[in-house]
Amino acid sequence: MRRYVIGMILGLLATPLTLLGGYQAVVRFWPEHLPAPAITSLEPLDEKLRYLRERYDDGPPDVLTVGSSITWRHLDGDALVAEGGRDLTVLNGGTGLLKTHQTRAMIHFYLDRFPGIGTIATFVGLPDFDDCLRRPAELMDPEDATAYAFDQVDPLPLYLRYFAPVRYVRTGLDLPDRRRPLIGDLWQDEYGSGPMQVPTEMQDGLRYGRIDLDPNCVDQLVTLAEEIRAGGRRFVIVFPPTHPDYWRHYPRGRHRLQTIIATVRERVEPLGVPVIDMHADPAYRAADFWDAFHMQWTAVQRFSARIAPVLAGDGDGTGATAIRAEAPRTEPATTIR
Repeated sequence: MRRYVIGMILGLLATPLTLLGGYQAVVRFWPEHLPAPAITSLEPLDEKLRYLRERYDDGPPDVLTVGSSITWRHLDGDALVAEGGRDLTVLNGGTGLLKTHQTRAMIHFYLDRFPGIGTIATFVGLPDFDDCLRRPAELMDPEDATAYAFDQVDPLPLYLRYFAPVRYVRTGLDLPDRRRPLIGDLWQDEYGSGPMQVPTEMQDGLRYGRIDLDPNCVDQLVTLAEEIRAGGRRFVIVFPPTHPDYWRHYPRGRHRLQTIIATVRERVEPLGVPVIDMHADPAYRAADFWDAFHMQWTAVQRFSARIAPVLAGDGDGTGATAIRAEAPRTEPATTIR
């Protein structure tokens, strides 16, 4: 009986000891293969928390951008600094796969840490407005995320609490390649942006098909605008360019986006929230994109320079609607009620 109890205890100890040994080995010998702890349900968001932990040591940013990969990949922080001056601090808090209600939750996460933020912006496109009812808004435990990203707690307990061996191994094996500048999908620059310059031979077409509209997503964005303005902060909504071939393949998708833009503009501009509409700007051609909704870094630099006066400016931004480049509409846009 005694041997059985001892054997059972040793068996129970073997798993955590093996995990601890494996973690220490990776940290010491292969740190570039160590994924961030799986605090959230999204790998890109885990990497965003790691970026905040390892590289962001400033106070409240002057300009914060938050949203899906349309925000994450479409901001050149240098353009904003050039416009606003060297003392301007910029943080791109965007990440992959968010919908507008999840963006709202992430903005509140940042505001809990940085209540002094003056300007917040989000870049949105058609994928942001699909399915805001069934998907959860909260993607992580905010206390654990804050402890890891900002409070520099020992990460080992978080790796054990959010134990995901398959995910850790899958991510860790090719993590160095995924963090290669301008080519890896998890790479982030000094501002937290994740720009990409994808060679033609590595592109996979438009990568997006038909996308439906969920009116709940529009409501979430409007509510977010009301909350930010009620807090005395500037808020800017940007609709970046979309690949022109996507509109040719899915013309009704363009009509849906025009409906979204018309509704958002009608509901938020009275609040003093500028809406920058560049969804069909003819200055951006097919070669400027690496899929339907993401521009190459060379195009992002041009795009960021155009919107920088609004994001980095000191005014209320109400003149931002002057940055508006639309091709002629094929169908009249309606508003969502």
